[in-house]
Amino acid sequence: MRIWIIATLVLLPVLLLASEVDTAGYWRPNPTTAAILSITLPGAGQIYNHSYWKAPIAMALEGYTIWVAVESNSDMRAAEDLGMQYEAGTAEYEAAENDWINARERRNIHIWLFAGAAFLSTIDAFVDAHLYSWTREMSTPVEPRTSDISLIPIYDRDGGVGLAMSLRFNTP
Repeated sequence: MRIWIIATLVLLPVLLLASEVDTAGYWRPNPTTAAILSITLPGAGQIYNHSYWKAPIAMALEGYTIWVAVESNSDMRAAEDLGMQYEAGTAEYEAAENDWINARERRNIHIWLFAGAAFLSTIDAFVDAHLYSWTREMSTPVEPRTSDISLIPIYDRDGGVGLAMSLRFNTP
């Protein structure tokens, strides 16, 4: 546990400084750094990508699943200790054994849920870092110029009249 804490304290500042600047001079997150941060500390990759609203979701999902897994492990140990007090085959022993089995299943399920939540959080941080500059480019508004809007009357052979509108947009 101490090694994990020391590695996090050493790697976190190094990884936070590892970012790129694109040709236009804008900051752009490094996808590998975002993934490493996300797998190391829940929500860190999302914060690094400036997706602040996603960070509490990742923290809550991963935190809840670990909390339930730890609680279920404690319940499993308590049921094991209780079962040791009774003889095998008694009703109390069977009840303690059922409690132990249920706690073990709950623990294992939440460990798998944690692994899935951590995986999804890491993938989200990695993809979000890749799409960071794309979303910035797509957020710039497209404004039509008045000279690029034209209305053209249309006449068909049967005497019908219509109006066609043509728009031309300048993209940045």
